[in-house]
Amino acid sequence: MDIKVVVFDTSALLLAIDERIDVISNVKEAVEGLILPVVTASVVRELWLLSKKGGRRGKAAALVLNRLIPVYFSIASLDGKADDDVLKLAKETGGFLVTCDSELRRRAEKSGVTVIYYRRALRRFTT
Repeated sequence: MDIKVVVFDTSALLLAIDERIDVISNVKEAVEGLILPVVTASVVRELWLLSKKGGRRGKAAALVLNRLIPVYFSIASLDGKADDDVLKLAKETGGFLVTCDSELRRRAEKSGVTVIYYRRALRRFTT
């Protein structure tokens, strides 16, 4: 049985809260198969820093930290720059990268990583 590593960045997790999207189900449909959802320690750190700032994004970050990550995600111990870490992990595992960041998407595609991104018109994540 093939399990695919799916690495999520901060932007995708925050969008899931903002748009009220079941990001795990969306990604499962896009990948077609069993997935292992992963975030890096650097993404957790970014979310934690955002949650401390308050406001709408801070509340969304706190929800991700308290409700999504403990239930659905494994945490990889990469703790550098979040964008670099998620790209490195997706590339090293042959996995997918889930992002809403257009610059990170371009970097990932250039390095051969399959990207799952949000299509607002469809209200879902697709490859």
